[in-house]
Amino acid sequence: MTDEHFFKSIKIKHFRGIKSLEIDDLARVNLFVGKNHCGKTSLLESVLFLTGMGNPHLAVTMGQLRRMLPNESSDWEDYFHARDHKRGMEFSTTQRKGKRHLKVSPLLGNSIELSMKTPIEMNREQSSRSIGTGEDFIGLNYDFSVANRVGKSSNHQAKIYQTQTGDGLNYTQVSDENYKESLMSRYLLAPGYDSSLVDKMLNAKRKDSLLRALRFIDPDIQDIKTGANGIVSVDIGLDRFIPINLLGSGTSRILDMLSGIEGHREGIIAIDEIENGLHFSTMKEMWKMILEHSAECGTQVFATTHDRDVIQSLTKVLNAEDCPDDWQKETICFYLRKHDSGEVKAFRYPYDSLQKLKNSNIDIRK
Repeated sequence: MTDEHFFKSIKIKHFRGIKSLEIDDLARVNLFVGKNHCGKTSLLESVLFLTGMGNPHLAVTMGQLRRMLPNESSDWEDYFHARDHKRGMEFSTTQRKGKRHLKVSPLLGNSIELSMKTPIEMNREQSSRSIGTGEDFIGLNYDFSVANRVGKSSNHQAKIYQTQTGDGLNYTQVSDENYKESLMSRYLLAPGYDSSLVDKMLNAKRKDSLLRALRFIDPDIQDIKTGANGIVSVDIGLDRFIPINLLGSGTSRILDMLSGIEGHREGIIAIDEIENGLHFSTMKEMWKMILEHSAECGTQVFATTHDRDVIQSLTKVLNAEDCPDDWQKETICFYLRKHDSGEVKAFRYPYDSLQKLKNSNIDIRK
């Protein structure tokens, strides 16, 4: 598997609670820790912005995940640092095969007028309007570029805006037909799963791998299958298969992680609060699963945690005598510290420094 798509660095400016953040020397598996409101979730959202530049509707999806769907003009300002949209927000990354840059600025206009225009007509208009026209803030403009390793760059535009119709509030996306995203990503927030990814694994004859991971949580699981209405069922020795949801959130969490990694080969997954739904006794096996399958699938992982047990378990796995050198080299933990100005600093901890991080007083939950 190739790792040319991996992010080597990421820069964020004026996004949510982050005034600025720059992280270098990213690895295949990246764990982010720090206090509440230091920017961990916003960092994961920034990764999604950079992997979904041609799909501006992702911004609305992110709002939905935070239960902050933009309904009014002022709601769009929540995406910008200190709710100041005048400077826009910027995201950039250096990949092992090139660079990506995205600038997001406010789209001003009249939602009723725009509801009478087609996306093509909307795309012909000026990509952004000057601030202070007295018009409503109704959406976001995307200006982005992708460059390959020799510096050849292509520039693109897209936008998302809300319109008011007789059916209520709608969101219209205008994409650049000349841009096709080659990098897949997935955001794992709460325990759950995508049955299509599970089905993809089963069709690829990866059932044994999937069952081995699920038995970390429940050793009684003997078989697994997908069924109608997106339900995944398992055999635990009863007279019939039962929905996996009945086994608790930990089983669904492991299922989502593994199918997400395998279903996004040579892609990226972002996992918020990786410990959600899992007992501390399963953490070592969880990390082994993530490290093994991300290496096999060429999937880059970005994860956050508040739990000291997560760091302790990762430390034990990476310092074990039988730990592959590749796991140690391609796993990094970053401690994020936010200053009063909104600037966020990232402190890098390789595998041989994790014990020092675990024993430090950085306000990680015990």
